[in-house]
Amino acid sequence: MAAVRTRAEILQIATEEFALHGYTGARVDAIAERMRVSKAMIYYYFTNKDGLYLAVLEHVYSLIRDAEEATRLDQESPAEQLLSRYIENTFEFHENNQVFSRIISIE
Repeated sequence: MAAVRTRAEILQIATEEFALHGYTGARVDAIAERMRVSKAMIYYYFTNKDGLYLAVLEHVYSLIRDAEEATRLDQESPAEQLLSRYIENTFEFHENNQVFSRIISIE
């Protein structure tokens, strides 16, 4: 269980690092320092910087997909309501998840 938690913590800090500095500016050393672990520990979970970045992208995309699924658009009937609710939820997601927006705009 500790391994799952450690991986999740690395992923969270890496997400913040990539959102602030982009792929080229993000440093695995900085992530390791914030985690108070070695780079080797990060590479144990993610192999290399590319693997870590890919995991970050998968993570942030999963967040918006989860938010879209939670919208439950299939329960609404009029198209205008569906579209309005979808747009409202999308803007709300971006407002509440600025890391996602930064990473996607950098990507």
